[in-house]
Amino acid sequence: MYTVVFIEPESSGNIGALARVMKNFGLRDLILVNPQCKIDREAKTRAKHAFDVIEKARTVKEFGKIGDFDLVIGTTGKIVKGYDEVRHSITPRELAKQMRGNNRVALVFGREGIGLKNDELAKCDIVVHIPTDHRYPVMNISHAAAIVFYELFSADKRLGSGASSREKKILFDHFEKILNGLEGIRDKKKVAKVFRNVMNRAMIEGKEAHTLAGALNEIKKKV
Repeated sequence: MYTVVFIEPESSGNIGALARVMKNFGLRDLILVNPQCKIDREAKTRAKHAFDVIEKARTVKEFGKIGDFDLVIGTTGKIVKGYDEVRHSITPRELAKQMRGNNRVALVFGREGIGLKNDELAKCDIVVHIPTDHRYPVMNISHAAAIVFYELFSADKRLGSGASSREKKILFDHFEKILNGLEGIRDKKKVAKVFRNVMNRAMIEGKEAHTLAGALNEIKKKV
């Protein structure tokens, strides 16, 4: 169900620590995106009995090569004042309350230094932020991951079949085609992103996505 993605890790020790906390909560699938360090003795020492997670990890060159997922969930330690459609976030607990058991989900963690960049967050369906003291807001990756994993592990899964990436793509395509036919809306990309954010946070079911897509298709014909 869950795959953990670590973008450009800079420390072998942090890879080991992440693997250990993954195994604590029953997670086994790890993808390393363009790692900036080699897997050395420190990774094995920090991983303890979870080094098998690292041994089986997949390495890819780019974030766009991680594969197909129904949900891609990004994490950020930075928030901005006011509304920002890219960094608009929810807490790990809010995320866990809405998750469904059937979805293929990527949990994406960024670099130790700067985290995920804006263009990477823009590719995520949902962004998660852990509230912390404003005087020192950014957490170590393994600590942040432990909180996210704990909330997901502890939550009761909702009933129902979550919309797949294909079902949501059809819904989003219909919406964007309607937008393109409306001359009074200037920033169509922003509106489309807000619509995707709302639908993804709602964790709609497959049959809901199908119903909405059908309605939007009829509206599209009228437009």
